[in-house]
Amino acid sequence: MQTKITLLVSSLIVFMSNAQTIEKYSIDSGGASITSGNIELLYTIGEVNVQESSAGNINLSEGFINAQVFIKIDPIVFLQGSAINPNVGEETLMRDDLRVASLIPTTSPYADAAIAVGTVFNLGGTSGSGLAQDDIVDWVWVELRDQANSATVSASQSALLQRDGDVVSVDGVSPLSFNITSGNYYIAVNHRNNLGIISTTTFGLSGTTTVVDFTSSSTAAQGGTNALLNLGNGVFATYTGDYDGNAQIQNTDATSVIALLGGSGYNNADMDTNSQIQNTDVNNLINPSIGKGQQFAKIASGDSKTYSVNAAHNIIFSFANAQNTNDGTNDFYEVDILIESDQDFKLGSGQLYFNYNTAAFGTNVSANGTIAYTQPTNYVLGAVNVLAIYGQFVQNDNTTSRVSLSWQQALSSGAITTNNVTATPALLFHIKIQYLDVAQSPTVCFEQDPLFLDQTFTACGPTTFATVDCTNFPGTQLLNDSFNCTGATLGLDDNELLNIVLFPNPTKDIVYINGDINKLKQIDFYTITGQHILTVNKNFREIDISGLESAMYFVKLSTGETIQTFKIIKE
Repeated sequence: MQTKITLLVSSLIVFMSNAQTIEKYSIDSGGASITSGNIELLYTIGEVNVQESSAGNINLSEGFINAQVFIKIDPIVFLQGSAINPNVGEETLMRDDLRVASLIPTTSPYADAAIAVGTVFNLGGTSGSGLAQDDIVDWVWVELRDQANSATVSASQSALLQRDGDVVSVDGVSPLSFNITSGNYYIAVNHRNNLGIISTTTFGLSGTTTVVDFTSSSTAAQGGTNALLNLGNGVFATYTGDYDGNAQIQNTDATSVIALLGGSGYNNADMDTNSQIQNTDVNNLINPSIGKGQQFAKIASGDSKTYSVNAAHNIIFSFANAQNTNDGTNDFYEVDILIESDQDFKLGSGQLYFNYNTAAFGTNVSANGTIAYTQPTNYVLGAVNVLAIYGQFVQNDNTTSRVSLSWQQALSSGAITTNNVTATPALLFHIKIQYLDVAQSPTVCFEQDPLFLDQTFTACGPTTFATVDCTNFPGTQLLNDSFNCTGATLGLDDNELLNIVLFPNPTKDIVYINGDINKLKQIDFYTITGQHILTVNKNFREIDISGLESAMYFVKLSTGETIQTFKIIKE
């Protein structure tokens, strides 16, 4: 005969046999039926907890049982690659080409290897009758991070992304559920070839579903516009282009995908998730975003890379000709970037990162339009052989105090007539940054964390004059970078621009100069195309330019150590 023990809401009636004993023990669970041997316990959640007992391997708490509460969230995220070129009539939805082609795996590509039922990827979901907006785009990875330290992951899981941006459970429809204590958490979302994002603030999470919308404003994610891209239709999306998943979009991502062009399938190189690896993945998604980086939990600095001595050329990047200038209205910091190597070679694509003092220049110099990245014709990147040899000069803010400058090869190695990188330092390109406060030190230097190195390649072929073909004739990645920031430092007097005024401006014939002219040694006039047309070595207070044509000119004032530039208009 089986003995039963029944717990009611207001009382506990126990019928026992077989000489079983009940002792004080610990709380286990409530609201179910459990058995041990020939004993069955039937219990309900009821009165205040007044007693804890056990029978065999059964733990019983009399009274109210506090069940675990699963917190629920509903993140909303758009992926740049899946959102561009939407289907006609579905401009507010991401494309689901991978689902249509039956390429989304039922097992998640992330750490927990979560499994979804194959019917989740049906048109309309498991039921086959759902809305198109709920069809699945791809897998994503969601994390809850500690409110005191956002680098600490408290819980994480794979999830599915719907076409309208909803991030749902593996059943394809339900909000995400985490078995974790209710509280305040940061929410982070990652995708296999997009930069991850994390919420700007924590959210109070509980058993009631909390919506976390990353698509309505760039301020929803830490890093703002460095983390979320405005698609132009009022929707913000994560940046696509991180092929190798190192939380940075870099030149190596572009070169890796170029080598895979023509392939297909479920592949990280397929940036726009259309199941094909194409030139548009590189040109429309990776290249424009080179230099963008994840705005949280980056790889720690201080690690070092080691390679065999024969692994690659040793290349050195350095600065030269650092100076402060003025165009008559604004103050600028200008400097040249140089390149050299212990082995001669023809330069291919590349990328460099620069840190700077935000007190001097403000934040996000690229987005704010306060940095000019130029390639004069006598510089390596300004070279021409009928057509420009290099192009796609991209600048992007990596963080609020770091900017990335990159370039791509346009013509083949055969169009580069001689080795343009040798043991003699060569001018690579020029940068000019507008000051926010000229009294502050520029503190410009290369970023040298290992995560940001090794982005330079030798030239791609073919060896005949042609457009570049890095798929069939790839260059070699150069692994041994070294950097010298000494030349970025201004001279002792460079932080103090001359206290000089040119007037009137515009002028018809005479330019008057007031101020501290005793330090001046020479004044030079240039056309806006850079042609030198006039030099003045004396009588600086009054300069006759009546013989010049009516136009705008650059006027460079030199002390021998400092050059200050003004703009003046001759009527």
